[in-house]
Amino acid sequence: MPFNLCQGRLADDWLHSVLHFGSGLVGAYAGWSARDLTRARVFTWGVGVLYLTLGVGGWFTDGVLLDTPFAIPLGVAENVFHLVLSMPALAIPAVDAGWRRRS
Repeated sequence: MPFNLCQGRLADDWLHSVLHFGSGLVGAYAGWSARDLTRARVFTWGVGVLYLTLGVGGWFTDGVLLDTPFAIPLGVAENVFHLVLSMPALAIPAVDAGWRRRS
């Protein structure tokens, strides 16, 4: 059911889909090519902050860059999606930092 809900949306918003795919590629590069975990941590924090900003800001605006081909519409579903994804993206590096301090 959730796939069917997203399917029509992604078909109409292919540039936004490319943005998500591209960020996934950058994340994979940051994680797999790094000699240490700094790149992966910075990327994860960046994603968390970006998604938190979109999730909170989306309640106050209809979207970002709406008059351009790079429009990011922000409705209730997108706001909840961004807020839910921001939580683990911010929590994982924070927990990791706590573990590193203890060892």
